[in-house]
Amino acid sequence: LSTKEFGTNLSTYPLLQKLNYVVGKIKINSTDYYLDASIPFLPFGKLPLNCYNGHARVISNDTTAVYFEPDLLKESKSTSVFIVNNNKNEVEGAYTKKLGFFESLNAKTSIAKSTLQSFETNLKATYPEEMVLTNIKVDSFQIPEAAVTVKFDFKLPAFGDADIVYFNPFIGEALKKNPFYAAERIYPVEMPYTIDDLYILNMEIPTGYKVDELPKAVRTLLNETEGSFEYLIQSDTNNILIQCRLKLNKATYYPEDYKTLRDFYASVVKKKAEQIVFKKIK
Repeated sequence: LSTKEFGTNLSTYPLLQKLNYVVGKIKINSTDYYLDASIPFLPFGKLPLNCYNGHARVISNDTTAVYFEPDLLKESKSTSVFIVNNNKNEVEGAYTKKLGFFESLNAKTSIAKSTLQSFETNLKATYPEEMVLTNIKVDSFQIPEAAVTVKFDFKLPAFGDADIVYFNPFIGEALKKNPFYAAERIYPVEMPYTIDDLYILNMEIPTGYKVDELPKAVRTLLNETEGSFEYLIQSDTNNILIQCRLKLNKATYYPEDYKTLRDFYASVVKKKAEQIVFKKIK
């Protein structure tokens, strides 16, 4: 096969010079499995991300064509955040994030190359400075088949004596800018995989505060069936519940679909930037 950085090997005119990588194939009970034992933490039946580059050839008597398409890959991850008031009327929370397969593989590789402590230090840098992170735990980073789970506790010092607090509910998960910033594009957008990203927030309204402004629920479709963004929110006098899900059902988007993809992400970025406004009860 040809890896992504090496270029594309066309199925209509395959050339040996366009191939730069070899993986193994094994048939078990009429099912084909493709294997690469050279990558640490890569489980049975999985290939590195750069192998999913379209057309490849089985070297055998009939040199069968096979296709490793990014559209066949699905990166699913989930994040849950619970925020409560403690006995000291401080706002604290618990964060749990289950990484997708390839994100887990990157985390395992990073930890193996350095240390778990270094990984945790870099993790802290990705969250707002005003958050105080404690009890960081990284589970299953030594198990090839398992997804890595990141857990930590945190405190939000912003809720103290401030009369008004602007709070972004997407802790460490907000999109700061649209990745598709160019107005036009003449080449396809080739993402590494399809996406299913779920975020859930369950927040107890801080003691002494009330909700002054709340984002509205929204549901947006990308070309009807190619993706969706769902933002559900509800609130009562004590709690706020948010469930947000971003899905992309294919990985490759052609130039004629670029504008709708760009506009779709623009709406996601804008929505994830919206804040909940809390006002101190006088």
